[in-house]
Amino acid sequence: MELKCAQNETILKSWDYATTKQGQEHKVYNLTVTNKRLVSSAHSTTSMQKREIYLDDVKNLECTYARNSMVGAIILFILAGIALIAAVAVKIWPLLILTAIFVIIGIILLSQRSFTLSIACYGGESEGLELGASSLSKIKKNSAKLKVQVNKEAAQEIIAELGAIILNEKQA
Repeated sequence: MELKCAQNETILKSWDYATTKQGQEHKVYNLTVTNKRLVSSAHSTTSMQKREIYLDDVKNLECTYARNSMVGAIILFILAGIALIAAVAVKIWPLLILTAIFVIIGIILLSQRSFTLSIACYGGESEGLELGASSLSKIKKNSAKLKVQVNKEAAQEIIAELGAIILNEKQA
């Protein structure tokens, strides 16, 4: 979805920070900052939504990007090692299946990511903006599983750059 700019408005930066897939529907989540506003949008072939706030109204922002804790995955890898040793030592071959399951779950846990952005505004016209995505969100809806993918690079760029972009524009 292309953002239409007002007169004397230019796009400074735009990020596709997450995608979702449910059945055949693929949705892209975007954050765009112009010299006048912040625009959060989501679009797919069947729907679109948009929320915006003016840069002058931005009071502060809070961003978080996280990868799932490695503790759970490490515990599963240790259990997989124990199951593998037991399977070989005692020749209980069904334990090899359990080992494979532990390894697969551990790998899935290590790949999970989440991103949140909360923007508070000065009182008045704007209510603020909150957005986020978590690959831990695997929701079954209408018998199709919703899969969420967080774009690591975009999330890290938003955290590193958004505050400076807003401050530079407010001081200009």
